[in-house]
Amino acid sequence: MCCLNPFACLTVPFKNKQAAARKAVEAEAVAAASTAAVSAGVKLPPPQDFAELPACARFYLERVGAAKDNFTLVTARQMGGFRHGKNLPWKVLDATQVVSPRVPAFFWTASCGFKPMMGLKGKRYLGFDCRAGGQSKVDWRFWGWLPALSGSGQATDRAMLVRWLAEAPGYPQALLPSDLLRWEAVKGSENQARAVLSHSGTTVSGIFTFDEAGLVASFRSDDYTRPLPGGATETRTWIVRYSDHKLVPVKGALGGGKLVPAMYKAYRVEPSEEEYCYVMFAFEGVKAN
Repeated sequence: MCCLNPFACLTVPFKNKQAAARKAVEAEAVAAASTAAVSAGVKLPPPQDFAELPACARFYLERVGAAKDNFTLVTARQMGGFRHGKNLPWKVLDATQVVSPRVPAFFWTASCGFKPMMGLKGKRYLGFDCRAGGQSKVDWRFWGWLPALSGSGQATDRAMLVRWLAEAPGYPQALLPSDLLRWEAVKGSENQARAVLSHSGTTVSGIFTFDEAGLVASFRSDDYTRPLPGGATETRTWIVRYSDHKLVPVKGALGGGKLVPAMYKAYRVEPSEEEYCYVMFAFEGVKAN
């Protein structure tokens, strides 16, 4: 019973928030799929003709079979590492992501190690990042109950929109041109293209760089603003590097798998232009429906 464990009681409100956030994302994903199904019989010209895409973006989307997917929801288990500062040690990260590839909505919850404080036992730092209904929130707790970091509002909305875009190579149908997303050429570059994403009155963009095989190598955006303790925010150039491209088994995928980067590493760029990696993860399992 909860009364026998007061710390378990303290985690209940947070767990309820987690559950509500995930349900909101799942509901939005289903609604987006229903809208697509209703409009499927109406033949309208796409917002951006596929032939007009920058060649590198077009080749990539064709190679990974983005147009063959028709997923409503993608759920992925992620394992990796996280560090709370540039000079701090890495901690094991265990995460689950639930994402809609049709609209910018996702729920990401994770736990990682953290130094014990105040003599309390347990080394878990728990929390979630979420974007649903065009609104975003970040909520992280020590031991699942003591507030550590939270954020919401316009800056968080932009950050989570950038993040959905950066992680889209894991669910590439999201990168098809649509009424939300368009591609632009990068002047002077044949292996880069800018993706511009607009949703709920917010527009962000980032440049994808493609490798010699035509697969995504990195993503770079200047639109990422992250929350800091105490309610402050910080805007820095944000980079994601992708590697280990392979056919990842996906339950529900045609052919049993999708060609996606299995490893992601995210970097913050310091004012000195130094890059430092603060989170990395690999897919442990993916399910799509």
